Amino acid sequence: MLESLSVSAEVGGFVTFTAEYKGKKSASATHTVNYTTDYTLLARHCGVKFADTLAGLDSASNVCVKSFSLTISKNLEEDLCLSSVEPLDYTNKQFTVEGSATLKYTSEEYKNLYMDSQEQAMRFTMEDTNTVIGVSDSPALIFEAPKVKINEFNKNMGNDDVVTQELTLKAFYDTATAKHLTATLINTLTSY
Repeated sequence: MLESLSVSAEVGGFVTFTAEYKGKKSASATHTVNYTTDYTLLARHCGVKFADTLAGLDSASNVCVKSFSLTISKNLEEDLCLSSVEPLDYTNKQFTVEGSATLKYTSEEYKNLYMDSQEQAMRFTMEDTNTVIGVSDSPALIFEAPKVKINEFNKNMGNDDVVTQELTLKAFYDTATAKHLTATLINTLTSY
């Protein structure tokens, strides 16, 4: 079972994915692997948007972010019994979505959102628009959260450095949309 998935991007680099799994003892099996075209996602293929609502994300502009990370955690707990050597199952305890962003400090907009504990909708898009798959689609992975708050705000201003701001984000379940996080994957597969 997937325990957590982290996605991060930093200017000039690749988009990186880190996954943690928990599971029972493995069983032997034979599999035939079929590799298809590998589409590389770079930081230049990423965009981050904030808006008051999910609907507002479509018309919002990308924020000039220097680095961004998003971590989805299921906080699995092993279901153990006295007579068992391995877990019978794994239970999801608390689903959490957290992230961070580093931006150049150009205004007090994000500081004010933090101070007012104001919620925003957020979209993190990774899309290679230079590559076409199928008829007109581009390979993409898009995460949307309808209710995100800035948990921490730090302003970094070292001597002879550009002033930056670091935001720590947390997504919450939104009762109005009945969503916590939506992930949309666009690739060549028609079904799973």
